[in-house]
Amino acid sequence: MSAEGEAIRSNDYRKDTTVKAPSTRPAAVLGLDVGKSSHWACLVDRDGEVLASAPVRNREAELDALFAS
Repeated sequence: MSAEGEAIRSNDYRKDTTVKAPSTRPAAVLGLDVGKSSHWACLVDRDGEVLASAPVRNREAELDALFAS
């Protein structure tokens, strides 16, 4: 498997069949630091930029809202 953005070239020397490999990394990742009464949520994009970082109470409705967003 090739790295993101790496060119893949065919072994067929008769024609140029170079294509760009598709990205295999997700657009964003949600991390949770789980605690007893509350959690800390951090959303990071594929470039490593923090999109959101905030506490979330350990309540079903609040966790459902976090995952829905």
